[in-house]
Amino acid sequence: MVISFYNSREDYIKHLNYSNILISKVLSILCVLFLFFKSISMILKFKGLFMIIAFFTALIICFLGYIICKFALKMVNHIFDKLCLERNLNKVLSNYPNMIGNKIIEINNDKLIIISNDEHLEYDYPKIFVNTSHKDIIDIAYNKKILCTIPISVFKSNDEKDEFVNLLKERIKSSK
Repeated sequence: MVISFYNSREDYIKHLNYSNILISKVLSILCVLFLFFKSISMILKFKGLFMIIAFFTALIICFLGYIICKFALKMVNHIFDKLCLERNLNKVLSNYPNMIGNKIIEINNDKLIIISNDEHLEYDYPKIFVNTSHKDIIDIAYNKKILCTIPISVFKSNDEKDEFVNLLKERIKSSK
């Protein structure tokens, strides 16, 4: 099976955005947990009627903390986009200059072949990993380094995409 496509900088920017969103979500969850435990410790100091008032106060604090963390999530994403995204992308593209441009991926029985502008690269299947968790891209990695990001729009139909991914995963399983 042979797939031909063109990668642009935007494909890699989308990929790096996914990892930045994950980091900022973890940070916001940690903030909410901290506020929750702080409010619970405040509840345990009071008795009787004060305990009921403290409980509702703690709920309000947790709710406000959640809202603040949601807002902070947007701010952190914005900061990550500005500071890290361009630098990381330039670093990745300097290590792999042929990631952007026209590509042809060929799945043979013994090797995965990626033909770019001026290179013909062959990769053994046992070390290849296929990531299909994103809804609009497919990542192919070799030895924990991304070889290429294939936009879903390359495939004519969802069946063709599934056939490509299943064939690649089948070759990887059979080679191990």
